[in-house]
Amino acid sequence: MAKIKRNCTYLLSAAGKQKIEKQLSELSPNGYSDRQIAQATGLHRTTVKKILKMDRGVSFRSLENFFTHLAIDLNSSDYQESQLQKKTIYQDWGDAPDTQAFFGRETELKTLKQWTIAHRCRLIAIIGIGGIGKTDLSLHLARDIQDEFEFVIWRSLINTPPLTEIITALIQFISHQQIGNLPDKIYQQISLLLEYLKKHRCLLILDNVESILEAGDYVGKYKSGCEYYGQFLSKIASVPHQSCLLLTSREKINNIEILSGKRKQVCFFELRGLNVLEGRKIFDKIGDFVATDEQWQKLIEFYNGNPLALECAAHHLKYFPGNIAEFLGSGKLIFANIRELLDWHFERLSNFEKEILYWLTIHQESISITNLKSDIVTKTAQDRISETLHSLQMKLPLEKSKDGKYFTIEPMLIEYITENFITTICQEVKTGKLELFHHHALLLATAKDYIRNTQTRIFIEPIILRLIDIFQGQQNLENHLQFLLENLRKNTPMRPGYAGGNIQNIFCYLNTNLTGYNFSHLTIKQADLQEINLHDEGRQKAEGRRQKG
Repeated sequence: MAKIKRNCTYLLSAAGKQKIEKQLSELSPNGYSDRQIAQATGLHRTTVKKILKMDRGVSFRSLENFFTHLAIDLNSSDYQESQLQKKTIYQDWGDAPDTQAFFGRETELKTLKQWTIAHRCRLIAIIGIGGIGKTDLSLHLARDIQDEFEFVIWRSLINTPPLTEIITALIQFISHQQIGNLPDKIYQQISLLLEYLKKHRCLLILDNVESILEAGDYVGKYKSGCEYYGQFLSKIASVPHQSCLLLTSREKINNIEILSGKRKQVCFFELRGLNVLEGRKIFDKIGDFVATDEQWQKLIEFYNGNPLALECAAHHLKYFPGNIAEFLGSGKLIFANIRELLDWHFERLSNFEKEILYWLTIHQESISITNLKSDIVTKTAQDRISETLHSLQMKLPLEKSKDGKYFTIEPMLIEYITENFITTICQEVKTGKLELFHHHALLLATAKDYIRNTQTRIFIEPIILRLIDIFQGQQNLENHLQFLLENLRKNTPMRPGYAGGNIQNIFCYLNTNLTGYNFSHLTIKQADLQEINLHDEGRQKAEGRRQKG
């Protein structure tokens, strides 16, 4: 239901104008232009002119921002209520959630306000992983700047409504239900909406835009039945009007990103996590917790400051009577609620994207594209590596070095993918259907000692413990691995991959006596043959195909 809000507008008083003129002259004896003042205050030039000319009223929030950014105290004697007609704002917040528990984000809000008010951006997209706070930030922003618009309307796309349903709601709202039947053609409906966006200053918020995007190989592709959203967003971004469309999405929108950039009225804001101090406020809201500053930092940085993950962790910590040190020491920082959140992202990835994520996790440190390419087994995946990295960055927050040559992922994702990797590997060994086991190394023989030790602890040890449990003993596991070796030798001899090397590394950790085992006709990658007592003939043939990289 639409909410009607009538706002007073305000004019500078003579005393207020005198304070501003004095401050501006002290800051710059040569004076400031309207453009410079607009940039300094984050307000639009038109708003700045209204304030300084004292001929038209502005919202109290605009006046307050003006004084705040010029470091001037605003007193009641500095302004007066305009005698002109009060401004009417029409709002429809739909099913927008409450945002009472909102912490930090001052810098983010300042940037977004500047884009919406000062720069008059037509389209702004807030992008970030699930739980990072996109919806809360967008609503907080919208309620902060609502006085700058005639119409404010919020809608969620989580249930993938047809575009015509959204456009109908927007047009009916802005036209005060004056439009009876909309045109039949979707492009005509878009054109009609644009006419209203030109005539009126509107703030439109569409939440959960990722819901209309297809999962899999083609990043930014729209789901079946949602294709017209691409045309709609492109028109909003490229056709001149005086309104702003604010989007939130877990993934970037491909056909819109190409329209963004400097001096363009389309902006993407990649939302990151809260800092340590802001993150602690979430815990303070939920209960009493005991930790050193170092432990707080370790905990909040593990979850990359993700507000939802931190809130889940705070509730989970009740099982550890608020003792954060004990929780960190448990080594189990990914639990059901967080796993469900990350499952959504992981299930939408293509197999090529998953392959890269597994390798980023295996390496346990930043890795270059060149090294990634050398790790990958198939030529198809190698040839697509740049394209795959680009699409992966549209879906998940990869961390890059300053020169953009090295990539890694955040700790929470590493732990999630590690658990996924271990579970999948064990299932493949159990069934004998070796895919991930064939395309990825469990241990990198060429890595530095400390990396190799970490890989042994994180991958080899838990995989072996689970497999021993599955096969009810080490001897049964060794027999099954020997059976897999024979299958590899007979069915896929000399096939490039890591299966042979992985089996050798498991045998090595088990300290298996390999006398009589035959590794001939196998490609051996990332296994140190010197550590294993191979059958003489097998050693010669395996070494002939030995690959460390």
